[in-house]
Amino acid sequence: MMKMVMIPSGLEEKRSVTSGELSKDLIPAFPIYEDIDMAEVIIGRLKREVRQHTKKKEEEERSFFLYGKPIATYVLLIMIAVMFYIVEQNGGSTHVLTLIEFGAKYNPAILEGEWWRFFSSMFLHIGFIHLFMNSPALFYLGGAAERMYGTSRFVLFILSLD
Repeated sequence: MMKMVMIPSGLEEKRSVTSGELSKDLIPAFPIYEDIDMAEVIIGRLKREVRQHTKKKEEEERSFFLYGKPIATYVLLIMIAVMFYIVEQNGGSTHVLTLIEFGAKYNPAILEGEWWRFFSSMFLHIGFIHLFMNSPALFYLGGAAERMYGTSRFVLFILSLD
C-alpha cells in the first residue's frame, strides 16, 4: 500500500501561512512504501534496468572497436615481414648500403627524382628489434584505427606519415 507525503509549495515566500492556506498549497512529493517487500521489488527492477542499459552501452562501444577486419593492417604487416626477409637475405637489415638499395629514405636519391623512397621506406626496418617492436604496435593500434576510421582513411593516414 502506498501513502503520499505532501509538502507545501511556495514556502520560499516569507509570509505567515494559515492551516487553510496550507492545505491548498500541498503537492505530492514522493511515495512512501509501507510494504518493504514492495520497495525491494521496485529496487530490484530498477537495478535490472540499469544493468541492462549499461550492458547495452558496453556492447555498442565494443562493437565500434570490433567492426570489420583490419585488412589493410594485415596486408601492411605481411608486406613489412616480406620486405624484412628479402633485405635480410640480400645483405642484412642493419647494413646501410643494403637499406639504401632497397628504398630507404636517402635524401640525395630523393633529390635526384626517386620520390618513391618516401613510400618504400615505410616497409624497411633496421634490425629485428625494430621490427619486433613496431609490428605489435601496428597490429593493435593500426587495427583499432582502421576499424574506427575505415580502411580507405586508414591507408591515406599511413601513406601520409612519412
